[in-house]
Order: sequence, then structure tokens, then C-alpha cells
Amino acid sequence: MSLDSVIGMNQGGTRLPLSTSGMVAVTIVLLLPSIALLLAGKTLLALAPIAAATCVIIVSHPRLAVYQYVFAIFIQWVLVDSIPLLLTDVAAALVILAATLDLLVDHRLPLRFPRLTLNFAVLIAAVFVAGMVGSNPTISLRVLARLTFLMLSFLSIYRLAGKSRIDTLVRVFFWVCVGHALIVLGGFIATGGGERSWGFSPMTFNALAMMTLPVATSLYLWHRKSGAVWYLLGTAVVLGGLISTQSRFSIIFALIMSLLVVILSWRYHRRLRAENRQSGFAMEQVRVSLRCRWLVIGAAGLTLAVIGLNPGMLQGVVDRFTVVLESPTGSTVFLRLTLWSFALKAFLSDPLTGIGPGCFRSIHHILPTLSLSEVGPWVRGLSAHNLFLHYLAEAGLIGGISLAALMINQFRLSRRIWSSQVELQNRACTLALYATGTLFVVTTFLETGWLWGQGGYAFAFFVAMIARQHSRKVNAEAGD
Repeated sequence: MSLDSVIGMNQGGTRLPLSTSGMVAVTIVLLLPSIALLLAGKTLLALAPIAAATCVIIVSHPRLAVYQYVFAIFIQWVLVDSIPLLLTDVAAALVILAATLDLLVDHRLPLRFPRLTLNFAVLIAAVFVAGMVGSNPTISLRVLARLTFLMLSFLSIYRLAGKSRIDTLVRVFFWVCVGHALIVLGGFIATGGGERSWGFSPMTFNALAMMTLPVATSLYLWHRKSGAVWYLLGTAVVLGGLISTQSRFSIIFALIMSLLVVILSWRYHRRLRAENRQSGFAMEQVRVSLRCRWLVIGAAGLTLAVIGLNPGMLQGVVDRFTVVLESPTGSTVFLRLTLWSFALKAFLSDPLTGIGPGCFRSIHHILPTLSLSEVGPWVRGLSAHNLFLHYLAEAGLIGGISLAALMINQFRLSRRIWSSQVELQNRACTLALYATGTLFVVTTFLETGWLWGQGGYAFAFFVAMIARQHSRKVNAEAGD
């Protein structure tokens, strides 16, 4: 079997732009300088041709481009501090290049702008207007560039997803998260639960695991008999990794969304059994009710194992929650509420266009009456810790309404593909997308943002999956 048949063919059988022989030739040409530089003792310079060869291979294979994008999402690596340029930015650029090359070469997949493209464009326009009349138009250009790059990533993944099965890409995201969760969980256990663990994504893995846990739950509940146990173990690992971050809000939201997945799966499975329907494969191969019980047993078993290995570890996690009730003014919840109040004050200072995109971290200069004695580092280094309020503060009503429209519309698409899905074998994927769509819209009004950093690229990935799945549903209905 040739390499082309493994990763070089799209779903329709079209050969990709760079053949195996061409890829090998380009790789050899780029690697020869590396060998010469290594022999000369110039190790760093020798990496450049190797990196170039890797980029050529990635850009020439759509699926590989999406895979490396997913892998990079879980690694927070700042390549250039001054910009800043992250590894995820490079991965997104490779996806955009791969989609552009595919658009120029493969005409079997027509150029179509997916649903939500208009929402992204309106949000970018709102940020542009708010930036031009804001307190610092120069800073707003960075926010504008970030949103534009995010929209291009969304469009590129949407196109490249047409070369693969959506459920395969969702499963790739899940297993990559499982791998990183093992690292996070290992670090947490190694410290005896005394320190929060983040792995390769400091302060970000909690958000990634939060969106992955309901996905994992759906994949386990609706997987065929053979191999379902691996998804159960993967779900337990993701939960353990999330607990290792000790991020209270992320844990609560993840558990609520996972419970929603369990309830929807149980109700739908009961209805199928009552109607005695068989779609795709025998109903006895998917025992949702039994697996719901196994989820509860697995969670209880994991908790007992942690208590048995190190009782103090569980106590440390519990203390993170009890401190909210015992000392609300000294907890991060109090800081979060303070940030929200600052965002509302900034919004009220200019309700239509806000104080300007990217200016919230310097709000103490714009609104000097605010006291930042306790939350100064949070404001200067982070955001309002609430995406909707953050956009209200920086871009006013035009930004807040545009953001709300984007989040609500992606949720509507996710609900539509779940409610209209009739093929049983696609239930895991559609329910996972519905859960993530619900999570995005809920946390937008309560939590930190999905439009910047690693979380932004994860948002672009799942929203592209939702839009592509909806497009396939519409095409299937039109074909009928």
C-alpha cells in the first residue's frame, strides 16, 4: 500500500497536489542542507530545512494538516515573545495554506462559504468600528488580526473536513486530549495533589478538557460493543486530568454537560427501544443504559482509588471548593465578580462602541476611578473572565450583540444536526457536537473567552465540524 493511499487520497478518491515521489524529492532537497549544517556543527540552522520539509508535507495532505492543528492546540509554546507568536498560530497557518492549496488544485469540492461565516464577518466589522473610535486604535489592530485569522482557520478546517469523516476528526481530538490528560494527571499524582497540574497548557488545559469530557461521554455511550471499554478509560483519564487542574468552574460545567449527554442518550435510546427501530446496526450493540451505570461506577471507582492512594489529594480538591463559601472575599470567585463589575462599568462609560478592543487590560488608565488594589494583576494580564462582558466592555453593544449572534447561531446548528439525525452510527458525533455547541454558548456568558489563544483555535475546530456536519445534512436532505 502506497503512502498516497494512506494519507494522500481524499474522500472522493482525488489525488492530492503532491504525489509520493514529488514529496520524497522535495524532502531530500530540503534535508541535504540540514546534513551539511549538522556536520558543520550548526545545529539550530540545521533545523530550518527540516522544518521546511515538514511544512511541505503537512500542507500537501489535508488530513495531516488538520491532525497537526489538533495536536498543537494542546501545547502552549511561545515561539516569539514580542509578537507573541504561538505554536498554535503556526499550526493554524499551515491549515490555511493547506486549504488554499486544496482550493486551487482540487475542483471536486466547490468553494462554498459555510454557515456562520457571516457571523464571523459581522463580528470582525464590529470590532473594526469599535477600534477606530476607541481609546487606542493601534491596540485594536491586534484583536482585529486575531479574529480574522480565527475566521480563516474556521473556513480552512471546514474545507479540509470535507476530505475526512467528521466523527474521525472528533475522535482524533478526543484521543489527543486523553494523551495530554495522562501527563496532567501524572504531574498531579507526583506532587501528591499539593499543586495544580496543567501539562503543556498552563492555565488552558482546563478549558480544553472541559469541552472534551462531554465529547468523551458521548463517544463511549454510543460506541459499538467492541472497543467501548477504551472510551470508558479515556473518559476517566480526561476527568482525572480536569480534576488535576482544580478549576472549579471548568469541572462544574464539564460535569453538567456530561450529565446532559447522559440524559439525552438515555431518553433517545429508550425511545428507539420502544419503537423497536434498528438504524445501521443492531440495537443490542449499543447498550446506553448499561453504559450509563458503568460511567457512575467508573467515577466512583476513580474517587475511591484516589482516596486509597492519597487521602490528602482529595482533601486538597475539596478545599478548593469550600474556600468559596468560607472566604468569598479572598477567593478567585470574588476576583471574578470584581472583574465583571469593572467590565460593566467600562461598558456603561461608552455603551455603543466600548472603550476599544484590547484596552480592558489598561482600564485603570481609561477609568482611573477604579480601584485595582486586589485585582490589578488579573486585569492587566488577563481579561474580564467573561467573554460576553469582555466584548461589551471593549466593543460595546455592537460587539456584544455580534458575539452573542455567533454563539447562539452555532448552538442552533448543533441542535439542528442532533435533532434531525436518523443514522444511529452517527449519534456519537452529532451528540458530541451538540454538547460542545451548548457548552460554547453557556460559557460565553459566564466564563472566559473562546476567541483567543488555544481556546480560540479549539472553538474554530468544533464550530467548523458543526458547520460541515450541518452542510452534509442539508445536502443529504436535498438529495432525498
